[in-house]
Amino acid sequence: MLCHSLGGLIAFEAALGVAGPKLHIRHFVTIGSQPAFFHVMSPRRGLERYVPGTRVVLPPTIQRWTNVWHALDVLSFK
Repeated sequence: MLCHSLGGLIAFEAALGVAGPKLHIRHFVTIGSQPAFFHVMSPRRGLERYVPGTRVVLPPTIQRWTNVWHALDVLSFK
């Protein structure tokens, strides 16, 4: 699944089952999207809190995630 900007956040929330059945994603590719930022600011139910210097554990509905980001995007993570 390929998502840009707000679409990445919507797909991530769908994988968590926020508003209905959980979406299962084999390879999640986001570009200019900020699900990680929103998780840090307001941890999503069912996910471990972010600890600086560690990786966020993905929900079991997302097998792999590639996030394309730019250093000048203040809401992005590498």
